[in-house]
Amino acid sequence: MRDPATCYPAARERRRHPHYRSVPIPSIVLLLLLVSFGGARAQQRLDPVAIGMGKASVATARGLSALSSSIGALGLDELGRYDSNQHVEIDVSVLPVGGSAGSTYLSPGDLNFVFDKKDSAIFTDADRLRISSLLEEGRLSADAAVDLFALRIRAPRIGALGVHYTHRVRAQMSFPEDFRTGVLGSGSNDLFNKDQLFRDPEIGGEWTRSLTFVLASSWERINDNPKKSSWFPTFGVGMSMAYVEGIVHFDVDPKSRVTTEVLPQRNGVPYQSIQVDGHYTFRSSEPIDPTFSPSDALLNSGLLNSKIAAGSGWEGGFGLAMVVLRKANVADLEITGSPLEAQQFKSSDRGTRDALLFGIDIDGIGSLEWAGKNRERNYRNIHDTVTNQLGGISNKDIYRYEAKLDTIGPFRTQLPTTLRLGLGADITAFFPDIPGDLLTSFETAFDMNHAIGGERNTRYSFGAEWRPTPGFIVRSGAQFGGRIGAAMALGVGLRPFRWLTLDLASSEITSLFFADRRRIDFALRLATKVTI
Repeated sequence: MRDPATCYPAARERRRHPHYRSVPIPSIVLLLLLVSFGGARAQQRLDPVAIGMGKASVATARGLSALSSSIGALGLDELGRYDSNQHVEIDVSVLPVGGSAGSTYLSPGDLNFVFDKKDSAIFTDADRLRISSLLEEGRLSADAAVDLFALRIRAPRIGALGVHYTHRVRAQMSFPEDFRTGVLGSGSNDLFNKDQLFRDPEIGGEWTRSLTFVLASSWERINDNPKKSSWFPTFGVGMSMAYVEGIVHFDVDPKSRVTTEVLPQRNGVPYQSIQVDGHYTFRSSEPIDPTFSPSDALLNSGLLNSKIAAGSGWEGGFGLAMVVLRKANVADLEITGSPLEAQQFKSSDRGTRDALLFGIDIDGIGSLEWAGKNRERNYRNIHDTVTNQLGGISNKDIYRYEAKLDTIGPFRTQLPTTLRLGLGADITAFFPDIPGDLLTSFETAFDMNHAIGGERNTRYSFGAEWRPTPGFIVRSGAQFGGRIGAAMALGVGLRPFRWLTLDLASSEITSLFFADRRRIDFALRLATKVTI
């Protein structure tokens, strides 16, 4: 299987799991959930190649990389030269890992403090201030995955089969700054200075496991003149289908909303009042078995095990990838020697290269039905008056909006459906004097629904990679928009042996140097190839 760096037949392509603790959601956090909106950060795609190139791989990734990027490219010939004598190829990757997590998830003490029970009698104002700091944007978000295995089998001119088995965790708890600082922080009296609206909560977490099958094929247009560059010489289509089991889930209904309206201050009254109106719904699901623990899902990871499953469903995707321009072989002929000497000829054939590529994918189509131990906290009609008679919002005020926790029946949630388009260019195909292989690509992604793990905002990614030698690849990229905002990516690929590829990448390299980013982001993959 191949990705943007595999420009010659000899090249070989390349391709975490936060400990989710099922604990009661605190009352104070429930109130935060119900009135929050805004963008969590850094929900990554978790394919090492995509991360290392700023996630701009939809148009160029082939082989194992296509399982997590452009499934339409899974069945294409290798990037670079079209070779009619290709053999059946088997690509295998074991335990490819990717993860992105904010600093709150990286500290067990902080994580437990956020999610443990909060007793109103002992929960202090200092605790509330600590909560506000831990809920700073990006500090409580995560996206992690580990493939237990990934496999691709490709038969030239027939098609390709891809299979991978993945555990995936997505979580985000993002709050608007005026709520985090005005309601929870030291300036809690700010809530009484203006009318406010809190809606579209970005609150939720989900741990799933899935077995995915991808079928792809490609069609080659006959080129009557192989020495001439050709437009649209080949294209590939792919379809994926996955059986998904949900392990644990929590979310706040996106329709939840709360408004505050400043009321006129009456003469002689030394305090201010606001009218609070709205509604919220919080849901959670976990396996029915009371002995369930996260280690069960990791160590006993087989499907169809009700002890560690709370939900199930299906996920599908479609992809189209095409070579827009294939540059023809460039034959150089040099004649040396004087007229009195025997002529000497030197020639070279630089090979056919896929110079321009295009890809479009839609993935994450599907839903999960949660039928485990399901709970709901629902406040259908908030209509209340709150004063700052004691100086601002207090813990007592917050607990007024703790609704009763009820047991509910099954409910359904959507998977994060995304539309992605990409363009790729082989710069070396246009400028053959460039040493090694240099490729660039661009990708944009759009959310199709409001689901846990979505980008929320349109994402634009630019990527590049350079391979000065067959065994070493440098990748870099930049991203704008999406969850992470502006970010730089960096990755390397090593091929110490023809049968082994090692990839290491980070899609937020600046987090390693700037403490205010408060996150960690990485990916790692080992892959090998067998040719029959």
